[in-house]
Amino acid sequence: MTTETTEAPSARVTLDLKVPLWGVISASGAGFILFAGLYFNVQALTEAVRELQITVKSGNTSVSVLSSEVALIKFRVGTLETDALRINEAIRNQKGQK
Repeated sequence: MTTETTEAPSARVTLDLKVPLWGVISASGAGFILFAGLYFNVQALTEAVRELQITVKSGNTSVSVLSSEVALIKFRVGTLETDALRINEAIRNQKGQK
């Protein structure tokens, strides 16, 4: 008995790397639109950050001014309290001498 092996032709898959022109143009256009959108969004974000920096700097300046004014007011109130205590002692001393 002879066994004959029949070899089936193997199925070959060929991959054609040809891309139609409309596909290249569409992909390039979509990429350009995405890039342009990203560019303008980054520009808007940069401008918003600049405005925020200006606002923060002016807020810091305002806080510095307010804190110095509060320190000055505390100093003046302390001085007035000391003066009021001295006046009260002087009045008591005068009443005690009479």
